[in-house]
Amino acid sequence: EQLLTTLREPMARLVSEYVYFCQYCHESARFCGKYRISNTDCSNGAVNFSTWIERAPNLYTRQFSAYWPGMSYADAWMGGFSNAEPLTVNHVSRAERTLTRPSSFVVWTDEMTDAPNDTLERMRAWLGRRAGMALMNENQFPHYNQRPSYVTAYVPTATERERACLVNWADCALYQRLRNRSCDC
Repeated sequence: EQLLTTLREPMARLVSEYVYFCQYCHESARFCGKYRISNTDCSNGAVNFSTWIERAPNLYTRQFSAYWPGMSYADAWMGGFSNAEPLTVNHVSRAERTLTRPSSFVVWTDEMTDAPNDTLERMRAWLGRRAGMALMNENQFPHYNQRPSYVTAYVPTATERERACLVNWADCALYQRLRNRSCDC
């Protein structure tokens, strides 16, 4: 069993997710009227960034530290992890073990643009000779997202950033462990 995933710095992911799903209501308005957050929905700006960050925090830690029997991970996420147990440092450690095992490969979004050749070379080595051949003549990531950055569409205040980092403490701890970098709080 192998795991190939793309991850992003937690604050950048959180802001982008808020803008994409809530402000622009993309992906069939997944959070705009269909999934309730504190008796309001995302349409017409009813949910602000502070409310959004409380909705389903620590996405990466939850995704890589536990299985979601009885529902898909996406259903748990869209429901704000309402039936999930509170996170502990043990969850962060489990997520770290999942993402650092030899059968896992993590591509960070900044690596796709800052060092695509190095990242593709590591990916080729991880995939092995036969699978890596598919990427042999690539020097940038196929399907590179050419849409404008959603992060620039909303700039959280210092107070919002601080709160987001407190609420998403597990993802920030996981990011620190995996990248030896702090979240962009």
